[in-house]
This record gives sequence, C-alpha cells and structure tokens, in this order.
Amino acid sequence: MSNDDAGNGDPPRLTNRGSAAHNQGPGTPCRDANTIQAAIKQCLMVLTRSSTEPVIPSICTLFGDALRASQITLFQNIAGENDRLKPERRYVWRASDLTHDEIVCVLPRLDTTLAGVSARLAQGETIAIESDAFDGARQGPAHERAGPAVLIPVFVDDKWWGEVEIDRPRDNRPWSTIESEACELFGTLVGAAVVRARTVKELADAARVIDNSATILFRISAQKPYAISYVSPNITHYGYSVEEFLESPQRYLELTHPEDRPRALANMDRIATGPTTSATADLRLRASDGRYLWFEVRMSAVRDINGLVTEIEGLAIDIDRRKATDSYIVHFRSTDQLTGLPNRTAFLDEVRHAFAAAKRGAKPFSILYIDLDHFKDVNDVLGHSKGDALLKMVAVRLQGAVRTGDIVARLGGDEFGVLQLDIADPSDAGALASRVLRELAQPPYDLGTQVEVTASIGIAFFDRSIVGPEEMIKHADVALYRAKDAGRNQFHFHSEALDIAVIERVTMAADLRLGLERGELELYYQPQVDIDTNRIVGLEALARWRHPKLGLLLPSHFIPVAEKSGTIVPLGRWVIEQVCRQIRAWQSEKLSPPRIALNVSAVQMNGSPEFDAEIMHILAQWNIDPSAVALELTESVLMATTPEHRDIINRLNRLGIAIAIDDFGTGYSSLGYLRAYRVSQIKIAQEFIRNIATESGDLAIVRAAISLARELGIDVIAEGVESSAQLALLKQAGCRYVQGFYFSPPRQADELIALLRRGTITTVAQNERPD
Repeated sequence: MSNDDAGNGDPPRLTNRGSAAHNQGPGTPCRDANTIQAAIKQCLMVLTRSSTEPVIPSICTLFGDALRASQITLFQNIAGENDRLKPERRYVWRASDLTHDEIVCVLPRLDTTLAGVSARLAQGETIAIESDAFDGARQGPAHERAGPAVLIPVFVDDKWWGEVEIDRPRDNRPWSTIESEACELFGTLVGAAVVRARTVKELADAARVIDNSATILFRISAQKPYAISYVSPNITHYGYSVEEFLESPQRYLELTHPEDRPRALANMDRIATGPTTSATADLRLRASDGRYLWFEVRMSAVRDINGLVTEIEGLAIDIDRRKATDSYIVHFRSTDQLTGLPNRTAFLDEVRHAFAAAKRGAKPFSILYIDLDHFKDVNDVLGHSKGDALLKMVAVRLQGAVRTGDIVARLGGDEFGVLQLDIADPSDAGALASRVLRELAQPPYDLGTQVEVTASIGIAFFDRSIVGPEEMIKHADVALYRAKDAGRNQFHFHSEALDIAVIERVTMAADLRLGLERGELELYYQPQVDIDTNRIVGLEALARWRHPKLGLLLPSHFIPVAEKSGTIVPLGRWVIEQVCRQIRAWQSEKLSPPRIALNVSAVQMNGSPEFDAEIMHILAQWNIDPSAVALELTESVLMATTPEHRDIINRLNRLGIAIAIDDFGTGYSSLGYLRAYRVSQIKIAQEFIRNIATESGDLAIVRAAISLARELGIDVIAEGVESSAQLALLKQAGCRYVQGFYFSPPRQADELIALLRRGTITTVAQNERPD
C-alpha cells in the first residue's frame, strides 16, 4: 500500500491479532460473548436473506453496536502507480453519538511498506494497533487523535480484496480477546457481504436485461409430463403472468401450436432420456391475444452430481419479426411483381422438387410452357401499360384453368409455365392444355378494344428415362417451338413415337407383372340393358390397372403389352377368379347378378393348352354355375383359332358357358364362325354406333348385323351407346340390348349393389358422364 496520507513521526507499534487485548481487571467494561454471538448470528441472517437490499451497512451497524466501536471503515485495494496497491474507502460506519470528524482512520497514515502491513494483511493476518501508536507522530487538533484500531484483511474468491478497520471502543478501553477474535470473524462476514453485493448487482442487472429482452428463460422437470418450474417475469410481455404458468404446469404445452407440439415433446424426450444433451427448434407459441408467434426454443439438460438429468432449462427467443422478414424476402425474391405469380426461379425450384418426388415414386407430373401468340403486337399498338394489363388477366385465367395444387408461374415477358402435379397419363396434360387454350381464347379482355388471345403450348411429361429436371425443361421448350412452327394456337408434346413404344413395351410389361403381384389390378363392371324395360340383363367385366405412378389405366394401355409379354395368361386367370369371387359375394348378400361377360384373347388360349379345364376348375372352386359367365372373343381371335382352340370353345359352350362375339364387324367377318361356334350373342362395335345418327353407312351396317343375328337366332348388343338419338335409331332398327355411358359407365362392384337389388337402371344426363 502507499503512504500518501501518513504522518512524519515514528512508525506505530504493531502487534499480532490479540496483542491489543489486555488482561482486564474486575472493573474493566467489555462486551460479553453472548452479545457478540447474537450480533454475528444476525449478520448471518442478513447475508442469507433473499432481499436485494445492500447488506454491508446492515452488518456494520449490527457489529459496530455490539462492540461499541467508534467507527468501521471498509477499504478496497486499488492498483495505483507502478501497480502498487492503494487502499480506497468504499464504506464508513460511525457510531451515532460521534461527529463526522472525531475519528481519523489509521490505515491511510501507516507507512505500510516499511511496516510490512501489506504483506501481513495479504497473508491473512489481523493486525492490532496500540492506543499510543500515533502519540506525537501526527500534527493537528487533539480531537483527531487515533485510539486502538484493528486491521482485518478481506478476501473475496480467495483473493485479497481489501481490509476493514475497526476503530477504538467508544469508552476508550482496549479490545478484549473475545472482541479481537470477533473482529477477525467479521472480516470473513464482510468478504461474504462483498460477494453477495456483487452477485445481487449482477442478478439485478441480469433481471433488468431479461425483463427488457425478447428472450424468455424457463426450467421444466425432466420427468413426464415435463411440468414447468420456472419462467422469467418477461412472460408478461405476451399477456401471461408467472403465477399462471406455475399454477398450471402444462400451460406452456397448451400454448404450443398443435403442429409443433410433437416436435417440442420429442426434443424433451431426447434430452430427458439421454440420447442428446441439447436441442433447438423453431416453434409457434400463442400469445394471450390469440396470435401465434415464432420462437427459437433452445433446451439443454441439467444434471445432478451423479450425472442424472433432473431438469431441462432453456431459452425461448422471440424470432417472429425475423420470420416475417425472412418470409417477405423469400416471397419478394420468388414472386413476379407484375402478376403476383411465382417467377422463373421459384418455378424451376418447384420443378426440381416434383422431379425428385417422382423419382422416389410419387405420381408423374407435366410441364407446360405457354407463350402468348403475337403479344408484341399488343405492346406496339396499345402500349406497354395495356400489355401489362393483359398479362395480369392472362395470369388470372391460367389460375382458373388449373386444379388446386398445380402451379402457375410467369417465366418472363409473355411466357408462362404450369406445373401439373399428380397426374396419371400424358392425356391429362393434353386435356389441361386444351382447357388453357379455350380459356385464353374466351372474350372479352377489358382493354378498351377487342383483343384476341391465343397461345402456343409445349408439354413435357415426366418419364423415368429423363436424366434430370433440366432435361425435362428443355423438352418443354423444344415442344413449345414445335407448337409455334406448326402454326401456333395449339399444343405439342416433346416425344418420339419409337421411344414411347420401346418404353411402354419394356417398362410397362415389367410393371404389369409386379402390379399383379401387388394387387394393383381392379375389376369394373358395365351394365348391359334391355332398352324396352331398362332391366339389367348382363354385366361386362373390365380390368383396370391402378398403376402406382401413372394412375388408373384402361385396358387399351396395358392389354397389348400383356399380350406381347405373355402376362395376359396370369392376368386372364386373375380376372376369372375375381369374377367368381364377386358373384359369390353378391349371392351372399341375397342378390342374383346377371350373367357376366369376360374378354378372352387368342394369346390367352395359346398360353393355356387346357384353358377350358382351368376355367371349369375355377368355377367349381367357387361353386359358380357355368351359365353365370360368358366369354367374349373378337372376330380376329376367332379367325386365328386352331382346331384345338375350336374344341376348347365348343367344350365350354356345351358345359353351359355362353360365347359372344365382341366388336362385331371390325374383323374378318364370316358367317363360317357363326356356324362353327354356338354363338349366343354378337356385340356391334362402338365405332359403328358413334356416328349412327349422322353416317348413313354406319346405320346400314348396324341394321344388317341386327337382321343377320335375328335370322340366326342370336342376341345383339350395341356397344358405346352415349345418347338418346343413338338409342332411338337402334330401337327402330330392332336392337333390344345396349351397353354404354348413356345408361352407366363401368362401375366398381360396391357401386352396383343398389342397381342389382333394384334390377333396373335409368339413363344418366350427358353432363354427368366422364370425359
């Protein structure tokens, strides 16, 4: 320490702790041990209470009064020149009956270097100063004379922080041994008070910071149901009180967004059970006004001395503004500012996502590139403002043409893009393109003058053979130029017929085999109707393939592939088994289904030398009467049959299975096979029925077929009847039975229960029929 305030006399006499305590005679007044112990106990109580009030004045008062000391001064060591420590006053307590200038501190007047005071205090030694230590050594008024004093070192965090000087008793007696020892203990109490004062200040500062911050502190139990045990007071910023959370420990989970709650609980589970020590997640929490705000919630484990997780502590940082800003920035960067549609960047991102999903097995998709025809003329003639207005109107119409979930974007200039998701077939993309062309061509456009809008559209359909989304985008671009080159106002695919044929033959056949194994095939049934009574006289079983990527496929998409690959044999067997299963199911519901017709191909018979025995075995297995089914064979199949095939057909016929000629008139028509086979029914092909009302040649063929069948005693069914006009002409021509969308599309089995129970069917309106 420095001796800036020291006098010029001889150094005072210093003694070790207790050397100032003289043996006291019977009349010497002193403080008894009980009084001092009571004061110390009160000091300890002050130190341990939770109040944030300063404690150093309190313990100085308690201890000073117990010792009847004149003055207590607290010094802190401060580094001065040359890093020498200098005592600096931090607090002074004086007895209430003393004036301000009655006591002068000893410590600043000591030549601490010569006396070795600093070294002794730093070693933890308590130093007593005799009453005559300054006799004649100090110049000044007599009332500044110093009496007996004790210097007590103060340590904070095991470091010499400063010292306490306790000056003479007010009755001018020496310190007793008990009082000297108590003084040393007091130094320890002061050190604890300094630590507490510093901690209280830090906590108070931290509390102020937290209270004004957007960060909520919390602590929850590590045991389910993870009850909350602490939440910081700034929870009031969001309309809640601390008491509300402590009284209802599950309240915080109730305020967590339902979509985010499982993630929050999963993080707590992982921390509580040990796989991880911390976790962070962005969660939405509900404020008292009902709004959900975004918080970044960080949680970490609190462990006991054995390493067990006892609690989970965390921070909830309000990031709602940041989220809103980020969302705005993302929206701004990904949005076309004129139309409000996604821009090219956003569209290409969506294409990449769709491509990756399709590669993983999601349904296919298509890309439509749309370019307005002659848009430059609108800008040149009407001006750019009108051109911009037209682009906005086109954007609205495009959004109206697509399904919910499809994405419309403006790619730049007069070019738009459509991402058509979850489609089954390229024809879906073609249907959308047709709809877009119709929508854009519809007048009017409110531009103050008549404007005709047409567009050229290029389509790329997802295919697994495409390497990546960039290649698919190029396909759409090339297809767009094909549409333009072909005269505009139309759409084109990017496709090569040979590539499609190869892909269909190689991949479709493999998929079909797997589809049979996975149960992807389904049967639909289309009613055959007596037009005089509307009675259902038969059903035709029609296979459908619910392809996992292409959607529901009609027989025309996969039967040719099945025939080429030989898959038609197990497929045909599956159809017969499913028909028998369904007949038995209907019969169990007290229904009497009419005869059900099954389609048979030549390949099917070629692949099963014992085709008839196989059918009879399946019928017997399900206990189905042979008359309950009919086999439909096309003319081309009959023309390709061998004598062995004829024997098979005849044996089946004799066993009671009806034989029908499908698509009559489209093959090599011959009366020979009508005579060779005991045909029960012929079905006039749809291609002759479609234009029967407008093509006299088709009507003549139909009349001839009906007349021939009547002469031979064979029933006739007209296929593909879709209108009342067709029905009227057929009735006039003598046709009694029809099949087609006019009465019903093919239906799944459960949709037919009500019809079969009633036994009759009414017509459906044209607008209720599928495209």
